[in-house]
This record gives sequence, C-alpha cells and structure tokens, in this order.
Amino acid sequence: MNAINDFLLNLFTGNDELRPNMMFPNLRDGIVSASDGYVLICIPENELTLKYNTNEQYPNSAKLFSDFETEPLSSIKVNVETLAKELTKCRLEVDKLLLKCKECNGSGNVEWEYKDNNLETHYAQHDCPLCDGAGTDEKNHPFARIRLLSFEKDVDTIFQIKIGDLYFHPFQIYRLFMVAILKGYKEIEIFYKKHEYGKNVSYFGNIKVLVMAMLNEQDY
Repeated sequence: MNAINDFLLNLFTGNDELRPNMMFPNLRDGIVSASDGYVLICIPENELTLKYNTNEQYPNSAKLFSDFETEPLSSIKVNVETLAKELTKCRLEVDKLLLKCKECNGSGNVEWEYKDNNLETHYAQHDCPLCDGAGTDEKNHPFARIRLLSFEKDVDTIFQIKIGDLYFHPFQIYRLFMVAILKGYKEIEIFYKKHEYGKNVSYFGNIKVLVMAMLNEQDY
C-alpha cells in the first residue's frame, strides 16, 4: 500500500519551470513533501517505497503545518461521495491545441507535389500521413490539459466548488479527493481558521494535506 503514497506525492508536484525546486518531492527531517504552491502533501519517509532527495531551497513544509496548528481551528466535514458528484458536474473541455499534429498543424491535410513527364508540377490536398487526417498526434501529447468552465468574469472563466463558507478551485479539491479515495476514507474533515481565510488542512492518518482556498470570485 505504501506505493500508493508515492503516487500521491506526484499528484501534488508543480510543473512550473520558474520554480524548479517544486517539480519533485523533497525529503526533510524524515518527512517527504510535494507542492505546486496551491496544495501541499506531507508523508513520513517510512511510509514510502521510493527514495527522495533533499533540496535545502525547498520550503519548510513541516513549519507550515506546525504554524497552522498552533491556533484554535474550526472544521467542516465533507462526504467523499457527495464531493465526487460535485466534481463530476464540472464541465471539462479538452484543450485540443495540445494534441495538434506538428506536421499538418492540426488541419489533417497536407499539400502533395507531383511533377509529370512534361516537367509540369501539380499540387493536391491529401490526408496527413503522420496523423492519418485526424489532425492530432497523441504520441507527442499523451495527456490533454483540462479547462474548467463556469461563470464569466471579465475575460476569464471562473469555476469554484463551495464547501460550507470555503471556496475551492476544482483541481485543488480534486487532489484532496484523490487522497481520500486512495486511502479508503468516506469522509474528509477540513480544518481552517475562521478569521484567517486561505489555508485549509486535512489529515489521513500520518498524511497531511494543505489546500489553499479561493476568494469568492462572484463577489468581486
């Protein structure tokens, strides 16, 4: 079962090249943590199967949790099955640009050139030989990016999931949901500070997960 914990770590790593330290889990004082700046997970080293390196420039995750836990906290409980239903309501749209065939630029067609015996050149449009006219190249881009759609604000599309008085981006709460599912929990308890909006923490045995809440965008 510890291999599942290694999998969970990689759900939380970042992919921002401007913060390369967060692209990999980090070992510090017997705890391995992973974060993309919006969510954070901490798992004891002895509950993992892989070995992880230490980067001194990585944020002190243990201190983030200890500072959070020093003050009185409020909490709200969430049924995992109910949360699953809310997540499935999110309208997901595949970003097809990530699957665009590089040869035909997504059109599915390429121009063929033929020179006959009279040295005259002829041109014709045919299916791209690399993508068979599909316009996509799944070999180069096996995973499509997901965009979540909801209400419009200015030029942006905003989507939120509300839990009690807290608002979350679906992708952040999805990762908390995945921890609960893979660890066999039917209920998630979210701890937060009533008068300091932002950080929210949940516990799954020795695993700690921090998720940043969103402001209620519809009020602004």
